[in-house]
Parts: sequence; structure tokens; C-alpha cells
Amino acid sequence: MFIIAVISIIFASWGIQDYFTTSPNEAVATVNGEEIALQDFQQGFSNYRRQMQQQFGNAFDGAYFDQPMIRRQFLDQMINTEIVLQAAEDAGLAVTAGRLAREIDSIDAFKVNGVFNSDVYLNLLSQQGMTPAMFEDRLREDLLVQEMASTINSTGFSLPGEVARLNRLENQQRSFAYFSVSADEFSDEVEVSEEEIVTQYEDNEASYMSPEQVIVEYLELTDDGLDQEVEVSEGSLEQRYEEQKMRFVLPERRLASHILIEVPENSDASTMKAAEERAAGLVERARAGEPFEQLARENSDDVGSRDLGGDLDWIEKDVMVPAFEEALFAMEPGTFSDPVFTPFGVHVIWLREVEESRGKSYQEAREELLAEYLEAEVERRFLDLQDRLYDLSYEDPGSLEPAADALGLEIQVSEAFGAGGGPDIARERQVIEAAFSDQVKLEGTNSDPLVLAENRVVVLRVREHILASLKPLEDVREQINSSLVQQKARKLAEAAAEELLARTRTEGGLDAVGEATEREVTQARDATRNGTLEGVDRGLTREVFTLPKPEEDPVSEVIPFGGNRYAVLWLYSASDAPAVADGGDMLSNRLNRGFASAEVAGLNQTLREAADIVVLEDRIQF
Repeated sequence: MFIIAVISIIFASWGIQDYFTTSPNEAVATVNGEEIALQDFQQGFSNYRRQMQQQFGNAFDGAYFDQPMIRRQFLDQMINTEIVLQAAEDAGLAVTAGRLAREIDSIDAFKVNGVFNSDVYLNLLSQQGMTPAMFEDRLREDLLVQEMASTINSTGFSLPGEVARLNRLENQQRSFAYFSVSADEFSDEVEVSEEEIVTQYEDNEASYMSPEQVIVEYLELTDDGLDQEVEVSEGSLEQRYEEQKMRFVLPERRLASHILIEVPENSDASTMKAAEERAAGLVERARAGEPFEQLARENSDDVGSRDLGGDLDWIEKDVMVPAFEEALFAMEPGTFSDPVFTPFGVHVIWLREVEESRGKSYQEAREELLAEYLEAEVERRFLDLQDRLYDLSYEDPGSLEPAADALGLEIQVSEAFGAGGGPDIARERQVIEAAFSDQVKLEGTNSDPLVLAENRVVVLRVREHILASLKPLEDVREQINSSLVQQKARKLAEAAAEELLARTRTEGGLDAVGEATEREVTQARDATRNGTLEGVDRGLTREVFTLPKPEEDPVSEVIPFGGNRYAVLWLYSASDAPAVADGGDMLSNRLNRGFASAEVAGLNQTLREAADIVVLEDRIQF
């Protein structure tokens, strides 16, 4: 009893929950005494990882984002943001409630038909595990960081001399000539010994490993065929119809034809007047009894309706432009409108028939009711099956057979695949990540249910784990031999190019040596730093702009390019661009932005060096 009493005192003093839970506010780092919560770091990194997966699709490498280095880089970004936020607040910067509301209202993801929708807003936040308060706090922080950066960016400036220098360098033109020496010319001269192959194999075993692979068996649950199991009674559909009658009201609609006299935008008053008079004349002719269809075919500028005699079919409200619609819905059947002005021109409208607003009958609404009922019932049944799959896969975590038997699913087996994925089910990034997780790969248990789509759930387990292994020498012999041949051929090509370059300096120049060795000399005149010349490798041109400017004599060099070629090259001239003309403002703005960005980076670095930062490395993993 005494021991129990002592333990009770300890629990009462410290809280029994501390023995079983981790505080959600546990910090992963502190910045000048302000904590970055572990929960915020975990959620932020998960969101970042999800964004990268959406961006890269099947090319996404989950293992890369599991590296401690990547998590630490993400934490560093959070630390930098916190430092800038603190500096912004110290500088008196703030985001008003009105600014925040305008920003939220401008986000397209929260809009329906171009208007902010609170239901969509709340639903999207819920999907991200966020409350409106959490989202607004984060948006406010983002805007504050942007405000801090824009405040500094607005101070960037450049001097006229700097703009002129940038223009001279960026738009400099260079003229050069070259002939090339290819490694392919020497491939037949190269011999590779068995000893070299073995040495290459033994010294570079990591390059000749077969990757780690798995073969998985899996259950795939979809809603295919569930609609065939649903029994629908007419009584239930009729009941739904009676409960939702107000949904099935057909709006008033009007059967109309028109003649359009187009008027060019920004036309003067006389042009508008002439179009109006022409339209008025057509109205008079229609009212006098001339066939409207014929008048439309001969006079309308609306290509879409002209050949149909001006027919626009049935029109409901909120379909046409306001002026046209206002005139149409004010008319009596069988009448012709006075000229109607819209942004498209001047219209003459003929209202042929009116169908008053009315409610759909049960028979008219039945197909829609049936589709909705089936959709809802299939969704309900799929969710029930999904819940059973969850329960069954956890009840017997070492086998898929109980779940397969209970749900009537087939256990499917994949081909062997590595961390980069494979065909069929192995294309799914979630499947790859689950298959290579320690829980599934090493412990042999079922994966958590993977929701691959709204109506597609998969549970898998590893049937076979194939460890990475060194490929036999015979399997990679040709690969090694080819690689060594290329290496040796490149060295021979480089040596030949250096020898030919020396000859160009002593035997009459580039053209003379090119002719003597039957090599084609390519002339490149007035090449620009970022431009392209037909027949000249762009990478080679970039290398030319790293050479010093020629003084009295050409600059000559051997430059590797194109992977396996070497250029024996003479640079003859380098001409700076003339003084800045019309492009001066554009160059100045670029320099301003560049200087401002450097100032922002410098400020961030200074703030970071001055900050008191503590990182709890052991809490970064999760």
C-alpha cells in the first residue's frame, strides 16, 4: 500500500499521460527562444513531400526524401523563415486583416464560378489537416516574409556604367574556326586486356550491382461491378422525387433567331449609326412580312447561325450577354425587336416561341434520380468494403488470405521491381514506398491500406525480397570492355588534338593543317553568348566565351565537346557590343533585381549568423 501511495503521488505531480504520450508542442528547434514545434515540422515536411510527389509523378523518388539530409534542409528553411518573421516584426511590418481577406479571396482553388466559396475553402483545408485559423496564420506569415523581401527589393539600383558593362559582355560577338577530332576514329586501335577488365570490375564493384528488388502480392479493392449489385425500387425513387421536387424545375426558355450586324470595336459614331439604320431597315422588312430566315442568310454576319436562317435554338436566362437577354425576355412570341446593341454589334431578334417554367415530371427526372441513387449506394458499399479490408488486414497482419476469402478478392502478384518502380501496380509511388518500408520489407507484415484513388484501395505484402548483389563478371564484361575502349579512345583523341593544335601554330594555321589532314574547318562568325549558330555545337560556343579575348594573335585551344569529340579551335576576334540603346531599361531592371536578391540573401545570412539557434537533431527523424 505504501508503494502504491508513492506511485500515486508521482502520477498526480507529473501527470500519468507523460509516461505514454509525447507532447505535441515538443520543439524540434528554437530560434532566439522561439520554438519550431515538432508537429509543425512534421506536417510541413509531409506537405512538402506530397507536393514534390505531385510535381514529379512517377519520377518521384520516395527514398531520396527519406534522407536525414533532406529533412535537415527543410528544417533550415523553416529556421530561415522564423528569423525573417522576427526581423519583420521588429521592423514594424504587419499584415492587416483586410489584406489577408483579399489574398484568400484571390486564391482560385477556393472559388466556384469565379466567386469565393466558404464550403470549398473549409473542405480543402480539412483535406490538408488544417483549420481556417492555422491556414490564415501561415498565410499571414508568408505575406510578412514576402513583404520583408519586397521592401528590400524596392531599394535595388544599378549605375549607368554597370548597365553598359553588362551590355558589352552579354552581347559581345566572337568569331572563331575549328576542326574536330573524334574518339570514334581511334576505337579500332584500342585493345583492352583481360587484366584491365578484371581490375575495372574489382575496383568499381558498386557500379556493377543488381539493385535491391521485391515481389509483392496484393489485394486491390475497387468499386467495379458494385452498381450491378444494387436493387432499386420505384417506390424509393418516387419518394426521393417527392422530397426533392424543387430541384427539378425547368426554367423558362425562349426559341429565338437573330440577325447580327457586326460593328468593329472602337467604331466612331457614324459607323454605329449606319449599322443601326441598316438593322432598323431589316426590322421593317421582317415586320412587313419578308421571311426572317431569308433575311438572315443574306444579311447576318454571324457565321454560326447565318446558314440556319439565324436560328439560335432554345435560350434560358443567364446564357446570352445582358443587353440581348434583356430584350429577348421582354418580347412577346412572334414579334421582332428593335435594334439591340451588344459588344458583338447590332442585333435584330425574332422571338418564335416561349416555353414557360415548369417542374419536371417523375418520368423526366427518373434517370437523374436513378444515377444519383446508384452513385450514393455504390459509394456506401465501397466504404463498407474498405472498412472491412482495413480491419481484416490488421487482424492477420502476416497474410492476405483471410481478407481475400472474406471479400472475394484475388491475391495478385507483381513482377520484381526496385525502388524506381516497375510495370502495372509498381508504377504507383505509394506502392513502391510501402513495399520498401522496413515494416513491410523486413518484418513481412501487410502494408497499411493504400488509397490510390477515390475508388481504389490496395493492401500488399512482400512475397520475396531480392537483396542487391554483385553481377557476375560475365554479365557485365561487354559493358566494361566498351567503357574502357571509350576511355582509351578519348585519351588518344585528346592527344591527337593537342598534336594537331601544335601543328596549327607552326605549319601555317588552322586552315592549312585542316586541309593537310583532310579535316573540315567550320567557320563561326559573330557568335553570341546565348545564341546558336547552324552546325556549331552550343556547348562549344559557351566554352569559346570562357577564353581570353585575342590581342594581336588568335587564341588557340583544344576544347572537349559533344561527349567524345575535341575541337582544335582558333578564336580570332571578340567584339564588345555598342553602347546601350533601347534595351537599357531592361538591362537596368535585371541588374536591379539581381542586386536586390543579393541584398536579401546577405540580410538573411547576417540575421542567421546573429541568431541564437538550437537544433534538436534527434527529433528530426519521424
